[in-house]
Amino acid sequence: MALPSPASTSRSRRSPLKSLISGGLAGMLAKTIVAPLDRIKIMYQVTSLPFSLSSLPSTITRIVQTEGPLALWKGNMVMMFRVFPYAGVQFMVFDYLKLVLKPLTPQKTLLAGSTAGAVSSICTYPLDLARARLAVVKGKSSAGDFRVMIQKLASGGYSQLYRGITPTLVGMVPYAGLAFSTNEMLRGVCRKMNEDGGEQFYTYPCK
Repeated sequence: MALPSPASTSRSRRSPLKSLISGGLAGMLAKTIVAPLDRIKIMYQVTSLPFSLSSLPSTITRIVQTEGPLALWKGNMVMMFRVFPYAGVQFMVFDYLKLVLKPLTPQKTLLAGSTAGAVSSICTYPLDLARARLAVVKGKSSAGDFRVMIQKLASGGYSQLYRGITPTLVGMVPYAGLAFSTNEMLRGVCRKMNEDGGEQFYTYPCK
């Protein structure tokens, strides 16, 4: 019987801190890449402009001409205060539960993903609430504004910090569970194809 390689063994024993950091950085990178689309989405949400795919190029051009190219990433730095801990905690909890719940089944993977989504949402909900409050405030948002908003929310007690968390969890728990389950399923399919000598989807083995 073949023994697991040192590389695969080290990956399976990845420390919680590494999961936290790698997950947080991955979340920051992904959010930064799609930040322009998020900015445009919010603009359509808070204005009366009718949305259409054909109007997207002109909308982007108007933002760049009036506010500059960096305006497409407006508020992204403030967003990172939430994205890093949210994504980091989510991946850390999921990796931990995968070890605890071995041997994994689709049901256990769904449970691990749902739990990871719930825990990360609860841990970072005050940051998300502050971000949502700042989104409706006119003017440029800064890290200082973000900190002040958190302080204002905290002054109202825990009930204010977690106001509206129930509908958030109702949407997040199934979403995170299905997302992680689908990811694990596709990784399994990819790994099986590699083991069978089939065509690889990636330039590196899926392990």
